[in-house]
Amino acid sequence: MKAKKITPENQRRLEIFGMYMRELRRNQGLTQIELRKNLSTPPHRNTIIRAEAGKNISILTAFELADALDIEIKELFEMVD
Repeated sequence: MKAKKITPENQRRLEIFGMYMRELRRNQGLTQIELRKNLSTPPHRNTIIRAEAGKNISILTAFELADALDIEIKELFEMVD
């Protein structure tokens, strides 16, 4: 299956999402490793790195990140328009 091309606008959204997620994690005093350990099903070790770098992640991973950060899923997307 061919990978879906990400438009420049969606790439910008992914980057904003990643920066905001990093900010939330740091505000809670968590390292990427600590956050990964808080996930219900720990993902590949690069998942959080990829998300914070503005790479595409699954919606299920976003749900798990919100749970691990103890926030509502909508808060992860507050800065993305």
